[in-house]
Amino acid sequence: MGDVIVKSWMIHMNFLKDNKAIRNCIEILTCKQPNSEPIMIAVAYWGKRVEYLISDNRYYKIVCNLSDGGTNPDVISDLMKKENVEIRKLERLHSKVFITEKSAIVGSSNFSQNGLGLDSCIGTIEAAIETSETLEIMNWFDQIWGRSSKITDKDINKARSMFSVCDEKVFENVKPKPEEPINENELFDGEPIKRNKTRMASSRIVNHYCKNESIDISNRTARRVTAHAANLVWVAAGNSVETAISDKSIFKTMDDVFSRMTSKGIKTQDKVLSLLATLKEEKGFSYEIRYWAEQAYIYLERKLLMDK
Repeated sequence: MGDVIVKSWMIHMNFLKDNKAIRNCIEILTCKQPNSEPIMIAVAYWGKRVEYLISDNRYYKIVCNLSDGGTNPDVISDLMKKENVEIRKLERLHSKVFITEKSAIVGSSNFSQNGLGLDSCIGTIEAAIETSETLEIMNWFDQIWGRSSKITDKDINKARSMFSVCDEKVFENVKPKPEEPINENELFDGEPIKRNKTRMASSRIVNHYCKNESIDISNRTARRVTAHAANLVWVAAGNSVETAISDKSIFKTMDDVFSRMTSKGIKTQDKVLSLLATLKEEKGFSYEIRYWAEQAYIYLERKLLMDK
């Protein structure tokens, strides 16, 4: 008798215990996915604030349920405008499946603020499995895609008549975007840029940080951490700020601030994240500061996760 060759392989499987773990896994798999291969998503219901999970640098094939009133049609309309997204609809779809080339997530979370715990929302109790055994799941998605249909303007209008904005606000704890700009004096001190290279945080923010960390206000690390946080919050709100840095005279985006922060090391990044976590909840600051601190916190948390 000839030799019997037995093929074996390792199947990776990981239990995702809550919505934050699911969201983090989505972000990691998105980062690892080649640009040439589509990310396939068959998730029934979509809500506000999920847009940042759809990267402009990846290609997507998405199937949603637009007929049951659980999906925000404005979110779908926005996704339809993206050149890197193909999105279709399928009645009775109730799955929550996210598929990449190397791994897939099968679980209970919709793409909503509650389902994924976005914007510091505690959200619903969720769980999922991440698995490297994707072949059968991809075949299933191909069948779902084949049964789905294109979304028309008529479909969007019909969905709007079924969807209750009020219900979404109740169940997803949506925080409205501030109508007023950030008060610059609440965020920054009045001193011109000198040897510090960037604008420094206001004394209120420095005092807030030092009190929470039980350190002296003269601590140089405190000045550096609060300055990074203030600049990050400022540009998160859509502003730009001048610097005295030779190769970066203006911070226009959060990535600009993050690059500067990165040069100071991981400990600085973690301290800035910790400050933003308290700043977004501190009722002593204006709603504008708290709202944009939360957006900066979400951005920085994701960046640090992807860089690990």
